[in-house]
Amino acid sequence: MAVYNLFLSLIALALVRDGLGFPNGANIQVQPQSLSKPDNPIHLDKRIQEVIIGYRRVDPTQAALYRKERTLTASDGRGGSQIGDGVYTSDKLGSWPGKPGDVNCVILANSDAFDKMPKAWIPRPSWWGGLVKKRADSYIQGLSLDPLKTIRLSVVDTPGKETLQMVIPNDLLNSKDGGLDIVVNCEDKDKKLDLPTHDVDYSTWANVVGEKYAPAEVEVQKLKEKGGQVLKDSEAAHSEAKKALSANDLEAANSKARAAVGSLKDVVEQTVAHTVKNKEWMSTDQIKETYKLYAQARTTLTVTGLMVNEKLVEGYKSEFDRFVQTVAGTDRNEVVTNAEKLAFKIKQVVEKVQKELSDKQAMKSSQSPSISIAMKGLDSRDSQLPTELEKGALDLEISAMEKSVAKIVEVGKQVDNQVEKLRNGAKLDTGDKDPKDKDKSEDGDKDESKGGDKDKGKDADKEKGKDDKDKGKDGGDKNNSLKPSEGQRKSKEGPKAVEEKAAKERQQVASDLEKNNSNSWVGTALAGLGAAVLTLLGAGALTAAASGGVSAGGTFTAGGIAVMAAPQAIHVAESEVAALVDKTIEEVTVEAMLRAAPRPPSKLPSNVQIPVLAQKRDKAQTPELKRWKAAALSAVVQQVVKESLDEALKQALQETGIKGGRQ
Repeated sequence: MAVYNLFLSLIALALVRDGLGFPNGANIQVQPQSLSKPDNPIHLDKRIQEVIIGYRRVDPTQAALYRKERTLTASDGRGGSQIGDGVYTSDKLGSWPGKPGDVNCVILANSDAFDKMPKAWIPRPSWWGGLVKKRADSYIQGLSLDPLKTIRLSVVDTPGKETLQMVIPNDLLNSKDGGLDIVVNCEDKDKKLDLPTHDVDYSTWANVVGEKYAPAEVEVQKLKEKGGQVLKDSEAAHSEAKKALSANDLEAANSKARAAVGSLKDVVEQTVAHTVKNKEWMSTDQIKETYKLYAQARTTLTVTGLMVNEKLVEGYKSEFDRFVQTVAGTDRNEVVTNAEKLAFKIKQVVEKVQKELSDKQAMKSSQSPSISIAMKGLDSRDSQLPTELEKGALDLEISAMEKSVAKIVEVGKQVDNQVEKLRNGAKLDTGDKDPKDKDKSEDGDKDESKGGDKDKGKDADKEKGKDDKDKGKDGGDKNNSLKPSEGQRKSKEGPKAVEEKAAKERQQVASDLEKNNSNSWVGTALAGLGAAVLTLLGAGALTAAASGGVSAGGTFTAGGIAVMAAPQAIHVAESEVAALVDKTIEEVTVEAMLRAAPRPPSKLPSNVQIPVLAQKRDKAQTPELKRWKAAALSAVVQQVVKESLDEALKQALQETGIKGGRQ
């Protein structure tokens, strides 16, 4: 046993001699101390009593100093002192751009101590200016706080998106025994350190006083919010204009866009007033922001206005295309005349928008363009601001106008080319004819206006209504007397949308009358109006009226009645003609065809003539003459429908024995 104990003692002595031994209390404490180093990532997770209070971006030298001191060091103020001296931090990682090569750092503090520390928002009036520190300090003192022991908060004085910042006064740093136990961890290229990325929410902090914004800033902020909403209204008006189906809808949308411009102009003017009143501390960035909204609304108004011109040109172009399509079967000279008028209308629109564009470009090029919003009273340093803002607005408008003008000009070129082709195809016929031909034409027209059948020209061959009247008196060709003409059967226009059953019944009534009675009763009904009026209603017109369909034998259709291409009609295919006669004809024809017992017709005049249409059909047509023709044609057709159709139905019912009509 003694030998065994001696052996153990020798082993122990050997271990001591070689410097080895069992771990003691001091050895156990070493590893935890190393874990508590600020630059170790475990530190961010283990020190639960700490809270992240901000981020800072510094140059590598400053970061190395932070790592060495394991905390923040006092700032010398070289980076600026917007709200006083101290260490400036941000609420987001990397929100302060810094310089290339700068290092991001995260700042932590004792949670309980930080909550108890007083904090104050510093509004803009207490920022930059003479003796900045005293201005900010004075504001804090006005809150009954110690400027040296109060954490300061504010908006960063930079344009663009709002950024927040916090300043830790130097007296609150660890070196001054500030009591916050501040710790800093910075990025290190030699060590991997994943910094937290979540934002710091100042609004959740305790013991915060002061105002983030000055009262005038609050008012300007409200103005900006109002401007943003008005701009949305402007954009909505533009959307309505794009969907507009009529000129009235388009004008309504344009009015909304114009109202938005007026509202935003008021917003800018009020913003300018606030800025001028508080120019000692309020920046012109507020004016720039609201003026930008105003410029966008102006551009939207310009675009909607251009859409009015574009749709106007589109309408002229569509009408032009319809004229061009009729050139094969009508008087080419008349088509050329109408085409030239439409081309001239398009040219007027093109010249109008080109002038507007030229005026805008000239304004932009001017050294002192006309400013739509007065900005008197701004600081002398901002004297050029109104000009800069106006030129920016003009840039937006000009860009939008150039696109629209190019589109309209292209349409104008297409129309001009087609007009030139029409002129060449017409052999430059301007409407002046050989005197002999002219006399024959006028004599023929006069005979037709009196009910005669002397015209041997092409126009006389088209007078199916008059031929049918003569045949009806002889009792011949009963089946063909009131059949639709070839032009009517080939009409590209579809029937009006009417209730199917009622339409078929009305059509059957008319068809029975025509088949059973030739055209004797129609001739009787129209005899008092003479041949000139008879040609206005072609064969089968009654059936067309009953079905609500279109019988295009030449010129136009109104209320379902085909107005034929007789000499008296002179191819009056203007929309204004339809506007004059459509409502009257449609109402009367539908009523007459459904009526069981027609009223006794009033006495018709013995002779109705349209001398101007008969005598002037081959001469140049002035706008005044065209309007006269429309009015005259409307009056004649109205007489035919209201008076003659009643008489025609009465006679037809008597001849066929149909009682009570069809319902």
